[in-house]
Amino acid sequence: MDVLIAHRGEVPRKGLVTALKGRGYDLREVGDGNAALDFLLGAEGPRIALVDWDLPGIDGPELCRLVRDFHLEDPPYVILLAAGAHHAEVALGLESGANDCVRTPVAGDELRARLEMGRRLVEVPWGRAPADEVGRGESGDAAPPAGGRDLLRAFVDADSLSADDPLGGGPVRLDALLGDRWQTA
Repeated sequence: MDVLIAHRGEVPRKGLVTALKGRGYDLREVGDGNAALDFLLGAEGPRIALVDWDLPGIDGPELCRLVRDFHLEDPPYVILLAAGAHHAEVALGLESGANDCVRTPVAGDELRARLEMGRRLVEVPWGRAPADEVGRGESGDAAPPAGGRDLLRAFVDADSLSADDPLGGGPVRLDALLGDRWQTA
């Protein structure tokens, strides 16, 4: 899986490469926000990006906003690296469109765990049914892929529409939780 490391400093960038080398990632490096944007919006853009908050050219939060504004079909999982950030800055990073925001310096095992979480998320076919579950329409053409509520319906017994409450409060009626949204496509 391709991972972009976008960091202004060559030494920290090489440190990130060293921490991730040999983990099954194809690592690419850039030192400024403009080059990072080119990689992220490219036809074969990376699926995960580690982005420095203080990139020259386009800073990390602005880069996250730009990537989200392009509404890519398969957007990258972006981890924003914020040097010594306080909680308010982490919140700002997440609000800018980052999937995760990590205060640096970050321990190698924590960074690898966060990347693995990102890998799991980008490998899930959100909004699309697996190829063998896509049906055929009346004309014989492939039906549009199922997503969201359609995928949820496929995994829930349509008669009971219930699931166990993850907080231990007993069964929960999914149709009661989702209301009219359950019925509309």
